[in-house]
Amino acid sequence: MQVTQELGGRTISRASVINFLDSMVDDGILAYTETTGKGGYRRIYMFKHDEAGFKEHIAKVVIRNPKAIGIVEPILKVPQRRMKRSGPMPTIWGLRGHCSDEEVAKAMTLHYRTLSPKYRAAEKVAQTILDEFKQDQPMEVRYSDIILMVKAMKIPYSGPDITDLAAQYLHEKGIKVWR
Repeated sequence: MQVTQELGGRTISRASVINFLDSMVDDGILAYTETTGKGGYRRIYMFKHDEAGFKEHIAKVVIRNPKAIGIVEPILKVPQRRMKRSGPMPTIWGLRGHCSDEEVAKAMTLHYRTLSPKYRAAEKVAQTILDEFKQDQPMEVRYSDIILMVKAMKIPYSGPDITDLAAQYLHEKGIKVWR
């Protein structure tokens, strides 16, 4: 009755209201208690959260699954470089209507880099160097310091390869690398 009054003369089926309320229960927004009465069982729905709890719940839902509410969309399926591996092709996702070709290219480059064990090792070396920087120190490093770090960390790959990749990573992060 109250729903019909709120609609201002328009009608909506009782089944539609019940289905909507049940979906709100499934989404964790409402809770209910069942009671028996004249004509059978009935549910009394109530809010599951207070206002702050509701905002927190919605934030968690948006962060957990942004594609379900249409914030992001698939932009590109990334082709696999080597022989066919099992499983679906990776997908690059972007904000709906706000993803440039340059951003897609950066994401694709990052994807291919992170597949490389050498790049991951170089990234680990670079992050170790970045962690050692102090606030009063200038943001620069010598190439020879990177070589020493690679040797100290006992990286199992070729030293010059890892050093070059680490230097490139540091340069992309805005660190001056002196050769």
